[in-house]
Amino acid sequence: MCRVDPSLPVRRGKSVAELMESYGNRKDIGLSILWTIAQAGVDSPYLLKIVSNYLLPYYGFKHYKQFVLAALSTLSSCSTMAVEYLIEGDEFEEFFEAAFDPKKKRDLEKIYPRVKELVFKGLKGQGCSIFLKFLEKASDKDFMPLSAYGTEVFKILLGCIENDPACIDTWRENLAKYPKESAAFLSYLSRVPETMKCGSRLETKLIQSDEFAVSAVKNPELLRCAKKVQAGLERVALSKRKLFSWKLAIFVIFILIGVLFWLDVTENGKGSFEKSNTGNFLDKYGVLHEAVVVWNSVTGMLKYIQEYMTVLFRSIYEGLQPMLQGLAAKIQEYIPQLSEYIKIIANFVTSAATKFVEFLQTNVFVGPLSPENLRKLTKDALSFIWTNIVYGMEKLYSIVEKYVS
Repeated sequence: MCRVDPSLPVRRGKSVAELMESYGNRKDIGLSILWTIAQAGVDSPYLLKIVSNYLLPYYGFKHYKQFVLAALSTLSSCSTMAVEYLIEGDEFEEFFEAAFDPKKKRDLEKIYPRVKELVFKGLKGQGCSIFLKFLEKASDKDFMPLSAYGTEVFKILLGCIENDPACIDTWRENLAKYPKESAAFLSYLSRVPETMKCGSRLETKLIQSDEFAVSAVKNPELLRCAKKVQAGLERVALSKRKLFSWKLAIFVIFILIGVLFWLDVTENGKGSFEKSNTGNFLDKYGVLHEAVVVWNSVTGMLKYIQEYMTVLFRSIYEGLQPMLQGLAAKIQEYIPQLSEYIKIIANFVTSAATKFVEFLQTNVFVGPLSPENLRKLTKDALSFIWTNIVYGMEKLYSIVEKYVS
C-alpha cells in the first residue's frame, strides 16, 4: 500500500506512532512496521519526511539501528524528491543536524551528500525557506564559520542561491534582519569565487541594490565582505579572459623540440641517432652512450606499444565486424540508395582533394616554397641551431673553467 500511495504513512502519522508505541518493543513486528513505512520513501516526494519522522527517531534503538541504516542507504539511491513536501516540516534541517551529530555522523555522512543533492535538484522556487533557516544558523553563539559544520552551512546557502534564483531576492529583502549573518556568508563566498555559478546575478541583484547600500551604511563589515566578493569575481573573470596560457606554451615548446629532434635524426643523421647533430653534441661531452641506451629503451617501448595497440585494434575491429555487417544490411534494407549516395560523395571529395593537391603542387609549392628548397632550409636551420647551441655551451664551459681555476 505504501508503494502505491506513498502519502499513506504521512497522512496516518498518528496511527503509525500508536502502532510503534504499542509494538515497538517487539522486534519482529516493529521491523515489519518500519519496513512498510520505508517503502513509501522509495522514489517518492516524501523521502525526507519518511526519513526524518519515521526512521531517524529509531536510530538509537539497538534492535532497529541496522535496519534504519540499511533503509537510509537504499533511500539515498532514489532519484526523486520534491522540496515542497518537506519545507513545512523542516525535514532537511533535521536530517542536516542528525548528519552532524557526533553520535550519528559516522553512519549518516555517506548518505548525506546524496540527500543534499536531491534537495538542491528539487528546490523549484521553494528554496527561500531553507535559505533563511540556514542563514539564521550563522547567528548562533557557538557557530564557527571555519568549522566543518559552518562550512557546510555556507555550502547549503550557496546551493540555494545557485539552484533557486528567488533566494537572492529573499536574501536582499532580509538583509536588514540578518546583517552579520550575511557578512559571514559573503566572507565565505569571497574565498570560493571560482566555484560560484551565480556571481553576476549576486552582484546585480544583491550587492548593487538599494537595500544592500542601506544595510552597508549601518554595517561596514557587510560592505567590506562584498568588496572582497567583487574582487574575487573580477579575478576569476580575468583569468578566464587570459589569452596566454603557460601550459599551452610549454606544450607547444615540447612539440617543437620533438619535431626538431626528429628532423635532426632523419635529415642530418640519416636515421641514425649517433650521427645526428644531437648525437655529436652528446658525444662531445661524453654522454652519448647513456643517451643511446635511453633512446633504444624509448624506441623499443614505443614499438612494443605500437604492436600491442595494432593487435588490440585489429581484435576490436574483427569483433565488431558481425555487428557492422548487420548494421550495413539494415541500412541497405531501409535506405537502399544510401551506399550509392556515399560513393558519389566519396568520389566527389576524392576528386576535389586531388585537384586541390595538384593546384598546390603546381601553383604554391614551387620555387622558394618547393619541397626540396623547404627541406634544405630546414636542414640549414637545424645546423644553425645546433651550431649555436654547441658554441654557447663551449663559451659557458670556458667561463666556468676560468673562474673555477
